[in-house]
Amino acid sequence: MENKFKAVVKSAATFTGTKSNGGSYVLHQVEILDGPFKGLTVPGTHTVLNSKGVKKEPVIEGQEIIVYHRIEPKADGNGNKHFFEISTGEMSASDAELDAIMAKAIAQTL
Repeated sequence: MENKFKAVVKSAATFTGTKSNGGSYVLHQVEILDGPFKGLTVPGTHTVLNSKGVKKEPVIEGQEIIVYHRIEPKADGNGNKHFFEISTGEMSASDAELDAIMAKAIAQTL
């Protein structure tokens, strides 16, 4: 499951890492501005070099962003791991939201 929330960058990059696809990312602290996590500060990853070698603009403290939240089971099977991916793009409808709208529209025509 993936959700998106408005957020603000609260720190400079605190960690740099390499993805399994060859890209690289940095970790920032971000504060969630809406939804059920409103007011929480969480770690957010921002891709700075994608798998195709394309560099992405860095984010800076105070910048408003979007974070995409996803949940995966922990490797040891005890609980969940939460991930917040930083995006600087416009907030747009997710596939799940579009599916729900389509299902509702189809149901109304039956």
